[in-house]
Amino acid sequence: MSMPEFQDRASIPPKVAILQVISSIAMEELALSHILNSEGEKLQYVLGTLSSGSLAHAPTIAQLSEINASVKSAVSAVNMSQLFLMGKLSQAVGAYQYLANIATITIMYINSVDGSEIANAKVIQMQPGSYSVTPPVFEDFSPGNLAPGSAPYSGTISKGESIVVIFEYDPYAYLDVSFTYSFSPPFVLIQPDMHLRIPPHIPFTFDPPQNFYIDSIHYSYIQVIDGSIPNSLTIQDPLPGQHYFLVLLYISEG
Repeated sequence: MSMPEFQDRASIPPKVAILQVISSIAMEELALSHILNSEGEKLQYVLGTLSSGSLAHAPTIAQLSEINASVKSAVSAVNMSQLFLMGKLSQAVGAYQYLANIATITIMYINSVDGSEIANAKVIQMQPGSYSVTPPVFEDFSPGNLAPGSAPYSGTISKGESIVVIFEYDPYAYLDVSFTYSFSPPFVLIQPDMHLRIPPHIPFTFDPPQNFYIDSIHYSYIQVIDGSIPNSLTIQDPLPGQHYFLVLLYISEG
């Protein structure tokens, strides 16, 4: 009998998990059958009925009684294991029959940039019929499209059917805007930094305020400081929570 192969994954489809439980029960049953066979051969050897050999001298009554007690103890332990396995098999078969009459939807959430999972998959078991799932909100990510190969986010599911819906998420980047009237570090800020969240793959433009007053001082916008990112850009594949810095130069006018 060949050994079954089990998937080396933390999360597997429920039906596959149940079949693996049933396979493990079959392996335990095989092991118990070997134990019973060895106990039977032990008796045959002692009684001289084993074809491969026997004792040189007939056993005494005391020895036969001792061997009988040993075999009885082993058989009793096998019987206890059988009762446990019967209950385990009954539960597994019942669970499999239950799954055969319902529908299962597995929902996955992945990073559109590198394909990594950003949250644990969610499994929904439901009665057959119409379904609809929506992507939840995750910090530092913007809901994107369905991944290639994904089932649709809404539709109809049949009895015993199992589908996987895969939502892609685009990682947000952050733009930190500094307003300064010094040409080089250390920058002298004229007001607190502004923090903006930028979705990837979408052209983004920050329009600097041309004029503003702080403590009766008038500031006029001059340019983006050299070394800063431009105020118009498209973030392609940022890391989740990645920061970009835009430094704006102003001049005071009294």
